[in-house]
Amino acid sequence: MQAISQDRPSHPGPASGPDSGLTVFDLDRVEQLLVWSARRWRYGRFGWVQVEAEFRRLAGTGWADALLAWEQALDLMHRYPLTQPEIPNGCAPRISRDERALLTFVALVQRRMPAEPALLLHRLAVPALRKELGQSLRELAWALLDRPLPLRQPTPPTPPAGGTPSDGAPAEGVVSGTWGRLRRSPAR
Repeated sequence: MQAISQDRPSHPGPASGPDSGLTVFDLDRVEQLLVWSARRWRYGRFGWVQVEAEFRRLAGTGWADALLAWEQALDLMHRYPLTQPEIPNGCAPRISRDERALLTFVALVQRRMPAEPALLLHRLAVPALRKELGQSLRELAWALLDRPLPLRQPTPPTPPAGGTPSDGAPAEGVVSGTWGRLRRSPAR
C-alpha cells in the first residue's frame, strides 16, 4: 500500500502517528449511525435495509435526504480503488482520522462554520472529487439539522492552506469559530 501511496501524492496512505483518540462509545447516536453505516458500506452494503431503518429511526425528519446524501458521499469516497478512506471494520472500537474528519465536516456545516473540503477531506477523495464530496456532506448536514452532531475540539489535523504537506502527512491545526443557533438553510 505504501508504494501505491507514494505513486499518488494527491492521496497519501493511512495516517501515521496517534489515532483520533475517540471510540465508538464516545459518540452520540447519530455519529454512531454514520460510522456504522460507513463501515458497513466499506465491506459491501450487506443488509442495507437495516441501515435505512436506523436512519429512519435516528436521523429525524430529514432521514431520507440524509441517507441519500450519505450514500452519495460514500460512493464518491469509494469510487476509485486507490482512494479508499481509512474506515476500519465494524468491530473496531477506535474512530479513524478519516471517520473523525467526516464527522467534523458535518458538524461544522451544521453550525455554519467554515468547512473547506480541500482541508478536512484531503485524504478522502482525489482533488477532482473533493468539491462534490463536500457538497454531498453539506446536504447530509442540512438534512440532519434537527439532530446536530457535536463539534469536538480539537478537530482532526488539516493540511496548510496550500494543500497537503510534501511528506503526505497532515499538518496539525484546529478549526476555530463561534457557536451559534442552528437554523435550516434557506437554499438546499
